[in-house]
Amino acid sequence: MRTALLFCCTITIVQTRLKNSAKDLEGQLYEDLLFDYNKIPRPVKNSSDILTVDVGASLIRIIDVDEKNQLTWDPKKYGGLRTLHIPSDLIWTPDLVLYNNAAGDPDITILTDALVTHEGHVFWQPPAIYKSFCPVSHATMY
Repeated sequence: MRTALLFCCTITIVQTRLKNSAKDLEGQLYEDLLFDYNKIPRPVKNSSDILTVDVGASLIRIIDVDEKNQLTWDPKKYGGLRTLHIPSDLIWTPDLVLYNNAAGDPDITILTDALVTHEGHVFWQPPAIYKSFCPVSHATMY
């Protein structure tokens, strides 16, 4: 019994020390990484280096779904018809604008049909060429 108790105490002490040393290493890494760190300039070695920033978006929640206005139907009632081409100016389309447009009017001027599935999916691909502008370093062009 005494041996088992001694064994349990030893294991507990070793685990505690391992956890503390892991926390110590985490704290040391934190200090080493952020010592003399300046968050103001871009994080590059040379100011002429390109910095790539990846951006993503995720849907967190849907607040409301207006089921009355969804474009859905039962294919059985329409001879098995599962898709329908509808002129895009007859249905809701998202208001998409390229804000740093370099070609004048950013609106989509050619209206095309949208492909609508019986499940309510709408595929709309307006033909458009988007021209944009961004600062360019002449040093990287040669």
